[in-house]
Amino acid sequence: MESLPEEFTVPGFVGPLIWGAARRDVPPQAREELTLDSLVRFVSRPLNPRGLESFAEAYNVITEAESPNGNLLFIAPFEPHLLDKLIWPMRNAKAAYVLGNPLTTIALCGTVAEMLTIFFLELHLQDVDDQESMRRQLDEFEEMRQVDRIKQLVRKKAISPDDAQRLRKIKDTRKQYLHIFSRQHDAIELDAVNIYGLTFAVLAPAIVKGYRDGSVVLNPPLARYLKRHNLINATVEAVGEPRPIK
Repeated sequence: MESLPEEFTVPGFVGPLIWGAARRDVPPQAREELTLDSLVRFVSRPLNPRGLESFAEAYNVITEAESPNGNLLFIAPFEPHLLDKLIWPMRNAKAAYVLGNPLTTIALCGTVAEMLTIFFLELHLQDVDDQESMRRQLDEFEEMRQVDRIKQLVRKKAISPDDAQRLRKIKDTRKQYLHIFSRQHDAIELDAVNIYGLTFAVLAPAIVKGYRDGSVVLNPPLARYLKRHNLINATVEAVGEPRPIK
């Protein structure tokens, strides 16, 4: 093996983790001006800077991945737990792609997919009378690997075969990029768009079934869940769809 000299140089990237305009460890007169542009430069991909038109183009590329269910999440239930666990992470996954950070998109979509599997089981078990047993099942389920969660949901018929396939693909893509150091990033932007589309295809119908007379019609299991937890005032029919929420 060829030995290296005691002293050698390599190319360097100065300040990869620094937002220069926000630094407090330098005198104000030595800082760059604190502007929105400086923030955008910091949160964007350093080696692939984008202008405003490029941001808009990237937004439209990833928005197209929401088809044909794109209009379903035009309105989301204003329930903090759902927003924090599902909706805001998806928004951040989309924003990350726009900013040129597709790896973040993949990571967040994987997180949303894992939250969805747990939520699907909770929806499936919500009519169980023994709440202690339900909590125990959920606790055990949360500790499982994602591949085993998906298998259990399929056995319980808590998800469709199509959603099971989507969740497996999301899991596999996430693993390739987040757990394998040798994975190359040549196709990362395409993979980010694909995984976002798959995640959206599972998420959107799980929350909103559609619209009727200008009102949102929630997915019936979700409507029962929100009603059970006193989070909505709409009447839920014993069988069938919830009444639209104005």
